[in-house]
Amino acid sequence: MVILLNMISGIIIDAFGDLRDERNNLEEDIRGKCYICGMKKFILDTKGEGWYTHIYKNHSVYNYLFFYIAMKEKNILDCNGVEKYIKEKLEYAADISWVPQGRSINIDEIDTRKN
Repeated sequence: MVILLNMISGIIIDAFGDLRDERNNLEEDIRGKCYICGMKKFILDTKGEGWYTHIYKNHSVYNYLFFYIAMKEKNILDCNGVEKYIKEKLEYAADISWVPQGRSINIDEIDTRKN
């Protein structure tokens, strides 16, 4: 009976350890990656204008959220070309390929100036 109880408590402790590791990885991603493009904080600090400028100015989550809501509410007949392209992606395919993934215009500009 004691062995069975030890096995059950070991399974429970292991499950809580896995949950703790998962939470720590999530917190590390929140503190160390841009939510929009997924670039790491180190790269943004060394190659770009800095972490806080990137997060709060260039890739502000609130600006992307506002744009997403505006595109959902806006009539397609009132959209310009870029807005129409994005609205169609959002409505018909739920495609987010228009969001910069793994890239930032500021880092791209710095890399082209160096070459």
